This record gives sequence, C-alpha cells and structure tokens, in this order.
Amino acid sequence: SASAVAVRVRGEVWGFVVAGAPRPAAFDDEDRRVLGRLGDLLGLAVANTAARQELVVRALSDPLTGLPNHAAFHGRLVEAVAHAHRRGERLALMFIDLDHFKRVNDLHGHQAGDAVLREVTRRLAACTRCEDALGRVGGEEIGWILPGSDLTAAAEAAERARACVSADPIPPAGRVTFSAGVAELRDAADAGALYARADRALYAAKHRGRDRVLREGEG
Repeated sequence: SASAVAVRVRGEVWGFVVAGAPRPAAFDDEDRRVLGRLGDLLGLAVANTAARQELVVRALSDPLTGLPNHAAFHGRLVEAVAHAHRRGERLALMFIDLDHFKRVNDLHGHQAGDAVLREVTRRLAACTRCEDALGRVGGEEIGWILPGSDLTAAAEAAERARACVSADPIPPAGRVTFSAGVAELRDAADAGALYARADRALYAAKHRGRDRVLREGEG
C-alpha cells in the first residue's frame, strides 16, 4: 500500500512525498496527517531555500541589465586571474564605456537611457563566448573577462562587438557607439593590476576621440 501528499511551494505543486509499505491498508488517518505535516514542512523548507537563493542573486546582480554587479564582477575577475595563473593560461580584460550616454538621458529621459543600456547589453552578450563573463561595473560601463585570450584576440573581439552595437540604431538614441580599453594578464600580476591597466586603456580611448578600441600602452 502507499500514501502520498503533495508538496506545495508558493501555492504550486513542487513534488510529492510518498510512503509505501509491503502490506495492504498499512496507513491510517494519523499516518496520513503526519505525512501531510511532513509535506508542509518540506514545502516551507524549499520555499525558504529558494528565497535565500533569490536574495543572493539580487545582491550580486544589476537589476537593470541582469549582469553581475561591480562586486560580483570583481569576484569573478579574481577567480579568473587565479585560474589563469594556476593553469598558465592567457587572460584578457576589457572595459567598455558608452559614448556620450549622458546626452541620451538628458534628451530622452532616464527610462529611454535604461532601454538603450539593456539593448546594448543584449548585443554585447550575443558577441561573447560561453566562457566569457560580462558585468556592469559602472553607470554605463561594462566589463568583459575573456579567459584564454591574448591582447590581440581580445581587441579583435572588442572591434566585433563595437560593430555589432553600432550597426543598427537603438531608439530613441539612434546610433550608439562605445569606447573600449583592453589589457592582458602578465607575469604575476593580480586582478587589481589587470583592472587598472584595462581602465587606463579605456581612458585613453575616450581621450583619443571615443568610438574606438585601444590596447594597453597605445594611449
């Protein structure tokens, strides 16, 4: 014989708790009440676990773009640098900053600016590999970790992404461009040093007129 009770999480059936016995009519009303309480407790535990996981995701995600936020992105960069050092592999880091983004907010409002940023993020994500990681590290600044890539490969990826973002207008802003700086992990450098070099390359790209990609040392 068997007795079963549904496990409900937030009002929906998540699964079932089933008890079985080798003899017929093995379960009485009290057994079924105990099984029901067990199902309720299990549903509560699953709901609490899911809620905690959602809080963690929210704490590490940018609510506008869905990308990892600054803290989460920096954590991934630290892990990527450590992994590259252990394996003796290449690693590149890119910083992207949308050109004249303040004008979009000033002319069309912040909701329009948010829509533009979401679309840019979508186009960038379409250019990444499964092993890459994007993150929103500032207002209109996006970081891109490229495991296994050297400076040349990362710069080529940046140029492809720049072409993808600017190819079609994004209403109501029109054609959107970005500047990018690229750096490669070298010797025993840590995540902070790599971050600083990519950031300097981005600053140089913006200083040189925007809508361009510069490698570290080219500014």
